[in-house]
Amino acid sequence: MVLVVGVALMVVRMGEAMRIRMRVGAVFGAAGIGRVVHAEGVACAGGDVNRRVIALRCRYEVCSADTYGQDNRASGEEDNMGYVRLRQLVIAAGSLDVADTLADVLGLGEAFLDPGVAEFGLVNRVYAIGDQFLEVVVPTALTAPAGRFLARGGDGGYMAIFQTDDLAGARARADALKIRRVWNIDLSDISASHMHPADVGAAIVSIDEARPAASWRWGGPDWERRAAPGKLNGAVIASAAPEQMAARWGEALGIPAKGGAIQLADATLDFRLGTEERMVKFQVSLPDIGAARVRAARRGLDVVNDEMRIGGVGIVLSG
Repeated sequence: MVLVVGVALMVVRMGEAMRIRMRVGAVFGAAGIGRVVHAEGVACAGGDVNRRVIALRCRYEVCSADTYGQDNRASGEEDNMGYVRLRQLVIAAGSLDVADTLADVLGLGEAFLDPGVAEFGLVNRVYAIGDQFLEVVVPTALTAPAGRFLARGGDGGYMAIFQTDDLAGARARADALKIRRVWNIDLSDISASHMHPADVGAAIVSIDEARPAASWRWGGPDWERRAAPGKLNGAVIASAAPEQMAARWGEALGIPAKGGAIQLADATLDFRLGTEERMVKFQVSLPDIGAARVRAARRGLDVVNDEMRIGGVGIVLSG
């Protein structure tokens, strides 16, 4: 009996050690080998690449006592699949007027201004909606990655940030698929990896693991107090080959696409035929879409079937 228990403990400890080595190896094995030490003194892999892509973040402490929704494994997906939810959507724009319009129309609260994005030639505004987030980034230099994004096609959907409970697995999966991780970070309360948009298509995909799960450093301190009621239900991604792109995003997220769509734990990603390869719509639930329509009209925005265009993105409202 003692021998059996001892062997079991040894196996558990070996598994823990392997997991730790996977995390460390994933960070320092990313493309661009090298380190960047941010304001918090945390080393981030991929120093040269780090400055070429939006890669937001070494930020302030934040945490919440809330919990998040049901595990998507209950739907009968693969047993080794981690929980994945949509946590943040990002618009790149030429002016912070887009952030003001977005906040006014959707009735959002006070924004978080992240000083950390200055390193990447950006200013931003981050708004909490429920326990999810909408962000607008504006390049301060044309040479910034977001500046090049705007030069290619103007304001639009720039980045989608997903939350997982197994970032080590997501990193290993990306490496096996030869999806470049252009920025990686591991902090005490969150770890994140940004996937190269050329390897997934349409936008930067970030996969993050928050600790505790209900917290979200990127929302800034005390984001719960500033959160407006509402929910991000999903996004629409346009492509000349939507099912192919859906399959690639599904591979990156570890959730197989079905019929050109990916069903997350709390949202849906729809891939549709289009002439541009971008995130073209954000789907947002609000408690009072009538009031949002009035505010949109006051801003001079056309509203058709509860959809309006802000920052190059169709904002599709539902109750």
